Amino acid sequence: MEEPITYSEREQTPAQRQELIDNARAWSAAQGAVPGPRAEALYARYVAGELTLQGITDEPAAPGCAPRGCGCQGCGGFT
Repeated sequence: MEEPITYSEREQTPAQRQELIDNARAWSAAQGAVPGPRAEALYARYVAGELTLQGITDEPAAPGCAPRGCGCQGCGGFT
């Protein structure tokens, strides 16, 4: 049986989690990084309450890609 996910006070609701993701996207874009499709899918799972922020980074990269994502379309990391 899986443990229920516990979120911090600032990420209790889907709206709060979406705001955190939106802020992270804006920061990344300012640095010239754009999330790929796989990263976007992980963000959606976080907002839906299926993953924690740590869970996003713990997800393994696609086969053949660097552990944190190489930025290709296969791993969906940042380009």
